[in-house]
Amino acid sequence: MSHDYKLHLEEAVLSLIKQHKVKVFYLWGASETKQEVMRVFLNNHKKIIDLASQHQGPYVFRVKKRGPLQRFM
Repeated sequence: MSHDYKLHLEEAVLSLIKQHKVKVFYLWGASETKQEVMRVFLNNHKKIIDLASQHQGPYVFRVKKRGPLQRFM
């Protein structure tokens, strides 16, 4: 999990994500308080676990403050 939601745009990183079938989740709130980031994470925890356990990688999702997870890849 990362806050840098543009990381997968780097060609080398994207290649590794695909090659190793990595499951990536970017967590909202890099500049927010840890308490607020944790609240958003806990609100989305079930969605993240369900997605990660039911679907093969590679993929990249963004965990937003509100709304559904946003798929980048």
